[in-house]
Amino acid sequence: MARPKTVYHGGARPNWVLSLVLTVLMLVVLTGIWLFYDLQQHLVYDKEGVRRVSPGMDLRSMSDGGGGYASRQLPLIDVEIVVDKTDYSDADGTDGEGLSPLHGHFIRKEHITGSVLNSFTYGLGSYNALVLELMDSSGELAWHSSVPLAESYGVNGSFELADYISLLKEKDVWLVAQLSALCDGSMAVRNPPSALRNADGSGIYLNDGQGWLDPYSDVTRGYLTALMTELAEMGFDEILMTGFYLPQDGTYCFGGEMTETPDGASAVSSLALYLRSQADALGLRLSGMAERSTLANAEGESVSQDLAVFFKAFDRVAYTADYAPPEALRLLQEKRGDKGSGEARVVAVASGRVPNLDSYIVK
Repeated sequence: MARPKTVYHGGARPNWVLSLVLTVLMLVVLTGIWLFYDLQQHLVYDKEGVRRVSPGMDLRSMSDGGGGYASRQLPLIDVEIVVDKTDYSDADGTDGEGLSPLHGHFIRKEHITGSVLNSFTYGLGSYNALVLELMDSSGELAWHSSVPLAESYGVNGSFELADYISLLKEKDVWLVAQLSALCDGSMAVRNPPSALRNADGSGIYLNDGQGWLDPYSDVTRGYLTALMTELAEMGFDEILMTGFYLPQDGTYCFGGEMTETPDGASAVSSLALYLRSQADALGLRLSGMAERSTLANAEGESVSQDLAVFFKAFDRVAYTADYAPPEALRLLQEKRGDKGSGEARVVAVASGRVPNLDSYIVK
């Protein structure tokens, strides 16, 4: 019986045509990529389109005769962006023009009810304004806000405030909403992008359990602006910002990337002037509270407040008269200046007594 023939078939030869095409295609792609990035260094964009120039070429020869380009190749400039303490001495500010004295009756957050507010529709007695504490340092709101962040992060109240405000406005009551701006124990903890961080950036900064909002954060600025907008639409005439400072220990950092960390006073001043612009757009008066540590300094500055800037940013600057240093009033009057309705711009906040000033709030 004949044996079957063993036939050897060699390995399949590569398709050299396909290999050549792929190699050429790869070379074309790589050359295109190299040309793209190389040409970026030698392209000039002007009103006539895009042109290629060689290194050292006289750019003036390419202009339309108007001297639009330099006559020699421009040197490279090393630029370093540095964030330093900002000088706000030349900042435009308010002078309190047309501001009337404030004789405010203060209502604490826990006492804001429909029956209490209704009682003031019959008259305010010797007062001309109501000051409602709508947000304290806890960050919890005293009213049911329509601001999405308030609902999303569980800081919303349940009291429907708008109808009562309408009744008070019918009686021409001057309404002041008091909000804690940066000292916030709820939003800062529940919404990390809005908060100060530990000095090493490791987590939310807490000072004795108290959270703080970051004055440079877009979330913080958007949230405060949204609250101000809602209150303006509701009928409030003035916003009084308390908690408008940063902790003295300085063991925190801001969330944004910065080549150099600004000091607390620059950060707070920046937010104050920003909110001033928002208040102007809303037609609101905006006031702020000076802290005791600021008033204890003969220059009117502390680690996070500068009274000179406060009188640029705020229509009024308030202070707690019960605990103020002896020279506090003199210092505020000095920093206030004599422009506009000067005497009405300094507000003493006192418990159970009427201070001997043009403007005051009685708790």
